[in-house]
Amino acid sequence: MSLLSGGAENQGPGGESATPFIQALCEAMIFEEPPGLEETAKKKAVTAAAEFVQGQLNSLPLLLRILFGIGTIGFRALVWLRYFRGFTGLPLAKRSRIVARFAWGRIALFRQLFRAVRSTVFLAFYEIPEVKSAVKDPGPREPSRMGAQ
Repeated sequence: MSLLSGGAENQGPGGESATPFIQALCEAMIFEEPPGLEETAKKKAVTAAAEFVQGQLNSLPLLLRILFGIGTIGFRALVWLRYFRGFTGLPLAKRSRIVARFAWGRIALFRQLFRAVRSTVFLAFYEIPEVKSAVKDPGPREPSRMGAQ
């Protein structure tokens, strides 16, 4: 059974869709993933993954939601100060570079801010059947016979 096969149970408590910021953030995180996926299927998969992430974020305890909100406000303010545009208004390639700097960068506080979204978006994205088939996992490999002659 797929993680995202159900539909409404994968969205937040009220069945809401992802906010524009979460949608843009998820899209930026999986910008180059996977190379064999059609663009329309990728957009659909990103939207489904973003809705799942939004539901998971909405399920966090109140204190964690508040802290995440404060962190994302800070992130959005830094992006606006640097580029004079909001995060969602930037081109996808630029958003991806910004997210990479924050989510995989040297500053631990920024990495921690994006850890929940980063892990959840990749989990949700790679559970989508179209993405699974595009990855074409060859399955288990036979043990190497190196050294056995």
